[in-house]
Amino acid sequence: MESQGILEDSISPYLFPMVVMNKRENKKRLWFEYRKLNQIKKKDSYPLPHIDELLSVLGGAKYYSTLDALSGFWKIPLSYQTKEKTAFSPGPGLGFYQFTVLPFGLTNTPAVFQRTMETILKPTLWKSAVVLIDDIKIFSNTWEKRLSDLRSVFELFKSTN
Repeated sequence: MESQGILEDSISPYLFPMVVMNKRENKKRLWFEYRKLNQIKKKDSYPLPHIDELLSVLGGAKYYSTLDALSGFWKIPLSYQTKEKTAFSPGPGLGFYQFTVLPFGLTNTPAVFQRTMETILKPTLWKSAVVLIDDIKIFSNTWEKRLSDLRSVFELFKSTN
């Protein structure tokens, strides 16, 4: 993760525990215990769409495409002040690191990511695409429109890198 630019060495005064969680198919997920930080962090109240709103707008379409912003949180850089608050150590003698990008587990991660996705997709939002955090649903009434809508969404993502 360090070679990918996701982590960097840290000299932070903060230190949060790292937990390894089991996922499906014998995969592992790293989780960081940010509960104490989340309790004192100012809450970002950016709203997530309600499921009934999503279902309502999707209900009339004939064609659907689903995209998943794989590792999308790791595309959003953190400010210097926030980086140091994500510090952790995998164990004694194994280093001291901090995230350079948005990690899982911070209270505001979903709101920050939702805002980012809605900003990127604004020209298509609720017209041909909806987003719920890292899941994007593109909806269309004709096959030709579906192709056009997909192209529009891909171009928006490409233009924002």
